[in-house]
Amino acid sequence: MSRTIYYKVVKKDLTSCLVPNEFAVQYKIGEWVKAPTRTKLFLFNSLWDARSWITSQELTNKNIYKCHARYVGKYSWVFPVYLRNFTDWMRTLKKQIRSKKKFDVDHNALPLRMSAIFAREVKLLEKVEE
Repeated sequence: MSRTIYYKVVKKDLTSCLVPNEFAVQYKIGEWVKAPTRTKLFLFNSLWDARSWITSQELTNKNIYKCHARYVGKYSWVFPVYLRNFTDWMRTLKKQIRSKKKFDVDHNALPLRMSAIFAREVKLLEKVEE
């Protein structure tokens, strides 16, 4: 049975990129990593989109890994374009999720036009060559 290959952008230390430490996930090569409770892990369907996202966010010291994912879904909301708002946006979202009330999310976000997806579990396979 063949598995679909996805692409995950992580910091060089294999932690989540763009998220405050309180939301960071530590990834391990070759091991399944679960999303924190009531959250999802962010990844891409294509290598081109992962690279484009790094460029659009002006990220440095990041790596892209090929990966497998479980419980994959596409969602209509993703991270905001502007980094200066990201931490506040994540904290607000966390509060809204914990409240278990229905809430609206800003749809003016990147990368809606890209192949961004979310999954509950991710296994990093190998680093993509620069």
